[in-house]
Amino acid sequence: MTDTATEHGTRTAGLPRQLFRHWVHSREEDRGDVQVYRPADFAFPPSFGRDGIEPGPDGRFVQYDIGPADGTVQVSGRWAEQGPGQIAVRFDGARPDYAFTVVAIDEDVLRIRLGSAPVRHDRVPCADEEQLARFTSAPPASGFRVIDFTDADVVTLESFPPQFLLRVSGTKPYANLDVRLVPLVYIRQPEYWGIEVVGSLPEIGLPSEASYEVTLAVTSFLGTQGIDVIGATRHLHIDIEPTGDDA
Repeated sequence: MTDTATEHGTRTAGLPRQLFRHWVHSREEDRGDVQVYRPADFAFPPSFGRDGIEPGPDGRFVQYDIGPADGTVQVSGRWAEQGPGQIAVRFDGARPDYAFTVVAIDEDVLRIRLGSAPVRHDRVPCADEEQLARFTSAPPASGFRVIDFTDADVVTLESFPPQFLLRVSGTKPYANLDVRLVPLVYIRQPEYWGIEVVGSLPEIGLPSEASYEVTLAVTSFLGTQGIDVIGATRHLHIDIEPTGDDA
């Protein structure tokens, strides 16, 4: 098909024209991981609310989520083609982003398979050079030290889109040492986002070693390749695939 020119640009090349309408989820017809949608004027059986989608030929997208009293809530987003029949939808934080693949479509039915949208690394917030200069010119704290760790791994939580949790464990030199994970500050996204293992003493240290385990949600602190766990004497690079698949 040919592109459709609009004030928002041309987006429809390679996609079937039937896609660009209001589709409502006919969940009674779902099979396995394939979801079935029908046109909004279809004679659906009674149901406690139905979700739906409405892609526009200009790149706009409306998500119809089930709301209070079995009504619908409209959330505006944008779609982009990721490959043949593969669509990624983003909502700028209004709801989780996602992607789907068009399995089959005609005038009467749309079948899709859901997936997760790739992370937009250009949207990861970073400080500018002036902000970073002001931050680094501040005096360092004397009560905090980078300490060593023994083990570190990343757990992918069962959520949509996937969320990532860093777990770090080791032995601390003082029983009352407070250990936490602290992300570094950057002016642009690095390949591996540095996460320091930091210990602080709230009072006089109790001279007794103790084990520790700390966690940090790192979904907002991903480098283009992953993260770098930073201890007193070692670094550990951990590759993270933003989609949650094994790297």
